[in-house]
Amino acid sequence: MPPVTRREYFEAALKVLAEHGFTELNVGALCRGLGVTSGSFYHHFGGWPGFVAQLLDHWENRQVLI
Repeated sequence: MPPVTRREYFEAALKVLAEHGFTELNVGALCRGLGVTSGSFYHHFGGWPGFVAQLLDHWENRQVLI
């Protein structure tokens, strides 16, 4: 399986948010949905705060560019 990109994490997170709300969004849910280990997540983002900051940037840029 090819490596999962940051964008794939962001799209998976937005899907979880849309379908289940923020209480269901966590590292485990993202990694299970993408079929990767948590090590992949931490490699890309360093931790949850880094992920959230980048997810918000991704969402903001997506809204501006649409």
